[in-house]
Amino acid sequence: MSKATPITITMMLLATAFILVNPIDVKADSGSILYVGGSGPGNYTRIQDAIDNASDGDRIFVYSGTYYEKIVIDKSVILVGEDKNTTIIDSSHSENIVNIVCDNATISGFTIQNSDYPATTMTIKVNTSENIEISNCRIIYSDRGIELIQ
Repeated sequence: MSKATPITITMMLLATAFILVNPIDVKADSGSILYVGGSGPGNYTRIQDAIDNASDGDRIFVYSGTYYEKIVIDKSVILVGEDKNTTIIDSSHSENIVNIVCDNATISGFTIQNSDYPATTMTIKVNTSENIEISNCRIIYSDRGIELIQ
């Protein structure tokens, strides 16, 4: 084994450690963080109010709780629930709980439920959008799941 091999291995380990300690979040590097459901000043009580007051690139953090509303994501935001089992968006049996009508949006960490009237209703509807991420979400008590419209 040459002397260059241990140096190369050491450099690779250091680079890997740097990446693990300093994760890169490309989408959230320039925006603000808005909060929903917290108790401090500046917290919103409704998810839609936070979306309406957000700008492209912002992150919206939603504390655990049940939010009885339908939301329209019309900005390039990152919408994150505190815990997918306890952060719930409930439409109270109406249509299209989450409607995404923009590019570059993320929704993660929610239970989305009770979208069952009328029978053609979607729980999440993505309208002519690109670069949409839906992850770590549960859809329950709904007739239909996710619809992608081109």
